[in-house]
Amino acid sequence: MVIISHLLAVIFGVGGALILDIYLLRHIRGRVIRGQDVEFVNFMSALVKTGLIAIWATGIIILSIAPDGPASVLSNPKVQAKLVIVVVLTLNSLFIETVALPLIRNNVKHPLFHNVSSFQQTAILSFGAISTVSWMTPFVLGLTPELNTVVPAHVILGVYATLVGATALATQFLVSFMYRPRSSQRPARRQTARPSKRQELLKGDAPVHAAMHEAIEKAYARPGRKAARK
Repeated sequence: MVIISHLLAVIFGVGGALILDIYLLRHIRGRVIRGQDVEFVNFMSALVKTGLIAIWATGIIILSIAPDGPASVLSNPKVQAKLVIVVVLTLNSLFIETVALPLIRNNVKHPLFHNVSSFQQTAILSFGAISTVSWMTPFVLGLTPELNTVVPAHVILGVYATLVGATALATQFLVSFMYRPRSSQRPARRQTARPSKRQELLKGDAPVHAAMHEAIEKAYARPGRKAARK
């Protein structure tokens, strides 16, 4: 039962982390962060944190109830590698909580990397790469019992470090190629000046004024013509 709970905690954390990563990928093109984005990120971050706490709790219980003692479990190279990776994942989660998430909260109505230096951007993207790989690796190791006592821990950790580096470089390239910040303010619509009510009335009465002007000209012209004839 404890082992099943441990696997469920890993699945819980992996699912939450992947959903969060995919959701944030939508902002790589420079999309403006909205209030509902912050609420969703906060919710998913809490779920991932819960999964991480559950992994530690169930892992400690597994070690404590091992028939041959904790040393028998820790002697497995795969378990040793998983323990190192979970420690890295925990430290990385603390950095994300204190650096990356405040950035998202503070950049509402702005693009993701608004007022962020290149160093900070590189660090944040590296945190994301470490998080993704660190969640996926224990999940894959848990699905491969044939690796128990077969592959040395340093080999597993070497593959893990390579995946982290490759993911971080790929993320950096993707952001440099696709990130195009969008303005948080929409261009103002050009407004044409509406005519006043007096102008509308005068415009509507233009035919009447023209007819009156013509009648006045004819009235003045007739006496002059008669005088000319005399």
